[in-house]
Amino acid sequence: MAADAPSYDEAIARFDWADVLANLGWTGESGVNVAETVVDRHARSSPALHWYGRDAETKTFTYGELSDLSSRFANLLDSLGIRQGDRVVGVLPRVPETMVAM
Repeated sequence: MAADAPSYDEAIARFDWADVLANLGWTGESGVNVAETVVDRHARSSPALHWYGRDAETKTFTYGELSDLSSRFANLLDSLGIRQGDRVVGVLPRVPETMVAM
């Protein structure tokens, strides 16, 4: 264990959920955006998805690219009148864009 790392008992004694929520940027005044918390906090230029297709085709998407594509897809659904709580069904192939749609 590193010399500056607290013991388990010390870590438990100092743990406070309010600190965790503050570090995530959540104040309790609004909902938690899991996509923002999980994806957008990563370096936008870091690889997030490596895809290997047929015929040795490959694609790499960064966290920033996935975030941008997800936003574009959400805006498309919104422009079609699809709202939160609506059900949408689709048959999607095994391609990177499927991850964006999910």
